[in-house]
Amino acid sequence: MNDAAATVQHGKKRRRLPNRWLVFGSAFVLSLIPMLLWTLASPLASVPDEPTHFIRAAAVVRGEVITRALPSMPMEAEAIVPNYVAHTNAQTCFAFKPNVPAGCQRLVSGDPNAPTVTGQTADANNPAFYAIVGLPSLVLSGNAALYAMRGVSAVLCALMIAFTFMAVSQLRRARWAYFAAFVSTTPMVLYLGGSVNPNGLEATAAGALFAMLALTFSTYSHGRRLIERLGAIALSTGLLVSTRNISLLWVLLALVAALLLSRANIMRRLARNPLVWVTVATVMVICFLALLWFIRPPVTQPQPALPGAGTAFIIAFVSMLVATFNYGIGWVGFFGWVDTPAPNITFVAWSAGMVGIAIAAFAIGRGTKRWALILLLAALFLTPAFAQASIVAKAGYIWQGRYTLAIVVMLVLACGFVLDRFGRSAPNPVLRMSVAILIGFLGIGQIAAFVMTLKRYVIGANASIQLMFTGQSWIPPLGWPTLALAFTAVTAVACVVIFRVAFSPEHSRRTNHNSPLEERLASS
Repeated sequence: MNDAAATVQHGKKRRRLPNRWLVFGSAFVLSLIPMLLWTLASPLASVPDEPTHFIRAAAVVRGEVITRALPSMPMEAEAIVPNYVAHTNAQTCFAFKPNVPAGCQRLVSGDPNAPTVTGQTADANNPAFYAIVGLPSLVLSGNAALYAMRGVSAVLCALMIAFTFMAVSQLRRARWAYFAAFVSTTPMVLYLGGSVNPNGLEATAAGALFAMLALTFSTYSHGRRLIERLGAIALSTGLLVSTRNISLLWVLLALVAALLLSRANIMRRLARNPLVWVTVATVMVICFLALLWFIRPPVTQPQPALPGAGTAFIIAFVSMLVATFNYGIGWVGFFGWVDTPAPNITFVAWSAGMVGIAIAAFAIGRGTKRWALILLLAALFLTPAFAQASIVAKAGYIWQGRYTLAIVVMLVLACGFVLDRFGRSAPNPVLRMSVAILIGFLGIGQIAAFVMTLKRYVIGANASIQLMFTGQSWIPPLGWPTLALAFTAVTAVACVVIFRVAFSPEHSRRTNHNSPLEERLASS
């Protein structure tokens, strides 16, 4: 099979399918641009806990990997960083106040580059993520360095999204999987990706790892193509476990769910390949090193308890189970310091996309493929319940929807894979038109979330939108009209591309992405 472009036999014609690296590049660009626009549209320090992540990144890249408690505040870890980085702690004047625009921020006083002792609360996280995103602070200064740190995070997340679409493009059937990958890239994913917050990389790397594992376990590959897939698996695993301690659970979930979607004959061939075992050993070492970091004893004292401290385990467990879908706002769009929800149209569009694809997949999925969906859905319910109930007595209720965004991404992707495995090869015109309308609404939802969040910081959430033209309190880099128009344009392009690639009449004639050899192997 030619690695330059996959082909498919259809009657007497051979149709050339998009090169997997062309898909990779397109997905990278079409996800990176909106994340970079979110980077500029979000005031510095406006993303949850971003000041502490800025400080942690600047400290780690300067060699402060192992921390100690800050003497004046033992609940925080000490960090010595440039003054402009430490100043981000004082830039949250609008946090939890949706009617206060970002114009309240003040410039740093004194020498911006003077070493400053401050505190941060991200010392328990793996330093690898911070060592990467902190690099711009070594060569830049001030706001330019902070925006560049966000940009590095956006590049990492776009890389993971690109690997997800690249994996989808090589599936035996890839229609609903394309749609699922599009739906899984929620406004919250793009927003977090354009910030210094490990939740963005956590969600996108989990999606890339699951997609590459599911692809590798269910379709034939050899030579360069197998090396590409194994390399993507190792890279996405490394980036995933560099985020938070619970990311090790996401690795396990991605592996088990992909195994449930696998084909036995493909797995037998993989088990005989030495490259596979080298990758397995590499991944195990990566995960073991991450585990060693996460089991270190804390150097700081516990944070003050939040509301709900002292609640019994069983009460917290049941309440979290009942409230699972209440956290869906954090999967779709809950911006700022969880004080700016996305507009209703955004939630309606994503609810339709996620619920629709999930119901269809559960309805037609069979055997172990349906069990993959059940596993991920159960994890979506049980993980927050166990995690929150285990610490509620001392810490209170701390859970937020974005903490399970990684599971949501994997579940939506799995639904797309199952639909392509068991669904019809070509949707009827009515279904195709319905999907086109839904993709359009998803695009409108993305744009509405972006513009309304801009409004919240430019003039305040409840202010008249007319003031955006006459009474701006905060002006983002390039100005909000430029950012809004650019975001609208790239979102429109992404919507058109995903529909043409997955649901155009031409694509309906492409029933398989594999060579005749792959077909024989898959059916044996």
